[in-house]
Amino acid sequence: MDFPLVHYSVDSGSAGKLQKSRARITNAAVNPDSCRRENTIKKWTYTMKEKVLWLLISLVSGCSVVAPEREAASNMMGRNIAEAYSKFGQPNYVETHVGSADDKLNGQKVYTFERFGARYNTYSAVGSETAPVNGQLTHTEYIQTNTVQESCTVRLFAGKDNIVDYYEVAGNCGLWDAGFGTTGPLHRYGIN
Repeated sequence: MDFPLVHYSVDSGSAGKLQKSRARITNAAVNPDSCRRENTIKKWTYTMKEKVLWLLISLVSGCSVVAPEREAASNMMGRNIAEAYSKFGQPNYVETHVGSADDKLNGQKVYTFERFGARYNTYSAVGSETAPVNGQLTHTEYIQTNTVQESCTVRLFAGKDNIVDYYEVAGNCGLWDAGFGTTGPLHRYGIN
């Protein structure tokens, strides 16, 4: 609902002639409740924009936010393995890598650090049967229970001089334990 408004003003450039201009008053200016609603929506939109902006900044800011385990393992390259103990704690396993003769990692010590996350059960139907039992036809369903243990595994490879030459990250690592930062099979060749 719009209301016309006639406004008269004196324009100094036109030798004191009265200038007639038309303006409109909108319903928001007349009804203060609609104005409050509009301001509330603008405020909410601004805070949503702000939240989205912060989320984008945190995701784009680098691997340290999205994949902190991979960032830490990458920073260990060229350093002594003892420095990794302060970052990841004591290794869960220490073993020797056995590969082909031309594998550059063959014979290196592999330090495996694991962080365990959620543990839960999943259920799946594995079969069913219908057979007579004591003269009654009985239907039986067989359910299998699988226990899932989420974990993030960081493996650091160090040579005889205890300097880290290579790393692998696998499992439920990164932001929200969603698997961000895991290294793929081509990581060994510098891809990924």
